[in-house]
Amino acid sequence: MIKEKLVEKLGDNIVKNSCLWYPEGEKNLRYFAEKFKDKNIIEIGTCYGLSAAVLSEYCEKVYTMDIMDFQGKYDVWYELQRHNIKFILLKDNIDKEIKIKELIDQHNISAVFIDGEHWYGQLKYDFNICAGIENILVHDYNDTHKEIKEFVDELKCEKEIRGNFVLCQKKNP
Repeated sequence: MIKEKLVEKLGDNIVKNSCLWYPEGEKNLRYFAEKFKDKNIIEIGTCYGLSAAVLSEYCEKVYTMDIMDFQGKYDVWYELQRHNIKFILLKDNIDKEIKIKELIDQHNISAVFIDGEHWYGQLKYDFNICAGIENILVHDYNDTHKEIKEFVDELKCEKEIRGNFVLCQKKNP
């Protein structure tokens, strides 16, 4: 598993802000990543790039974006020899919207993984700019992050929940 390898090489601080820190976090992310095998995916919220590293084992290309450029992600991707990850540094929400629309138009995006800001308004914004994508995976769906849970519970989509992850699938008629 990636978590153990990275803790051994880079120390446990590298995983503390990642979905891999949670019990069963990596296992649950891998479960959903398998559904996107050989597809292109966008990740909103990179931090140290651990989720992107896991997704890159399954997906053809991972486009991961954040408003902060945490340098540790490059150590992670180098250590794991990941070459199918592209990091996009964002200036603001307008820049995010432009970049996501470009990726959707140019790269046949099959899924989005949202693990960025943890408040209702930002999650709604991120979700809405990805509205044309059939599969949207959200992390931190739990009672600790009440605004995320509230927003996701309001959605009209098929939901599959595993641990702190929820996959919202919009079925095309």
